[in-house]
Amino acid sequence: MLLPVDSWGKNFATVPIPERFNVGDIFKFVASEDNTIITVTGMDQGVPFNETFSIAKAGQSVQKHYSSGLYSHVVSDKPISLYQFSLTQKKGSPDHADPSLITIPPIEQYAAHYTFTTPEYSLGNYTNYFMFIINGNQKNGLRLDNHPLPSNTTYHQIPGSNLVAGYVGISVGTHTVNHINDTAVIGGILFGKARLESYGFPVGLLLTPVNSGCQTKAMQYGDEIDNDCDGEVDEEECDGKGLY
Repeated sequence: MLLPVDSWGKNFATVPIPERFNVGDIFKFVASEDNTIITVTGMDQGVPFNETFSIAKAGQSVQKHYSSGLYSHVVSDKPISLYQFSLTQKKGSPDHADPSLITIPPIEQYAAHYTFTTPEYSLGNYTNYFMFIINGNQKNGLRLDNHPLPSNTTYHQIPGSNLVAGYVGISVGTHTVNHINDTAVIGGILFGKARLESYGFPVGLLLTPVNSGCQTKAMQYGDEIDNDCDGEVDEEECDGKGLY
């Protein structure tokens, strides 16, 4: 999935591929402008992580291999596109998976509700996961198929933000994700794996042209517009402050 450049973002939250047993994930950062500076701040199983690097030319990219335990906040001074690659399983390992490319939605493009269906697997069923990001103050209102997340769900703080992230296993079929507060936005990725098979994609996102300039305007409930020019749409109130 390739997003139009005017929908690229400057803020991202990343969630490691679930249950990969220290295989790690590869991330690819693509710049839209020259001299782009990117900072990755994270927490890897209780250990702080911080890295800053630059991309010299528009259209160029940098690739990084990060730990399977890293939850991170990616901040760029200019719009970028970010991709996450799952790695193939190792020979003899019970850690089933195969390479797949996932477009990471910018925080600026999170939406308030999603409906999605797990793909079919020709040799049985995938093991499916819903990976989520949400404001930590709103996590208790998150709903999957109109039910709260399981009580044993682990929430990981995204450093340098108000966000938390995690994942839950889900069954084969169609699912809905929303929040009891209709203006709360959610980041979501669907991932599935089987023996030498994987898939992954966002459960949805907005394509608001956040990089083409912004003028403040009166807010209308649920209009999916960045009314206060804080780089986000339909957040809790028109206050000029983002959720992260």
